[in-house]
Amino acid sequence: MLLRRVESQSCEINAGQLEWIKSLSARVPVDTFLARRDLHVWLTLLIDDYVALLLRAQRSVPERRKTLNYVQRIEDSVAPLPRRRGIFAYLPFNYIARTLRGFIKFLFLAFIAEPDFQRELAYALRRMWIRPVVMFIATSAWFYAKFVQDIVLPFYLVTHFKVVLTD
Repeated sequence: MLLRRVESQSCEINAGQLEWIKSLSARVPVDTFLARRDLHVWLTLLIDDYVALLLRAQRSVPERRKTLNYVQRIEDSVAPLPRRRGIFAYLPFNYIARTLRGFIKFLFLAFIAEPDFQRELAYALRRMWIRPVVMFIATSAWFYAKFVQDIVLPFYLVTHFKVVLTD
C-alpha cells in the first residue's frame, strides 16, 4: 500500500488497514503518520536507485590494485621500515605490544571503576576463546574498585572540603 502511494498508483485503504494504522499512530494523526511513512518509503526507493546506479558505474571502473601497489612502492621508497636481524625478525613485536597496551588500559579502567568498562572489554575480546574467564576476573576487579570508591570517595570529599572551607 505504501509503495503504491509513493509511486502515485491508486490505492484504497480499507477499514482493517485504517484500524491498523490508527493502532500504530496513537498520538499522531493518521495523515501525518501516512506522510511520514511515504517519506520513509520514498527515501528508501531513492537510496535503492542510487545504489543500483553506483553498482552499474562500478563495473565500468578498472581495478585499483595496480595503483595501490604503486602507492605502496612509493611509501616503501620514501619511508622504508628498518629490517630486523637475528631472532628478533621472527618475534611478533607489534602483536605483543598491542596486547600489552590493551591489558594496561583495561587494568586501569577496572581500577578506576569506569562505567563503560564491561562494554569496551567485551568488544575488545570479541571472538576470543578466553573471553568468559577474562570478563569474570576483570568484572570482579571492577566491582571491588567500585565498592572501594563508594566507601572512600565520600569520606575523602567530606574531609577535603571541610579542610578547604575552614581555611
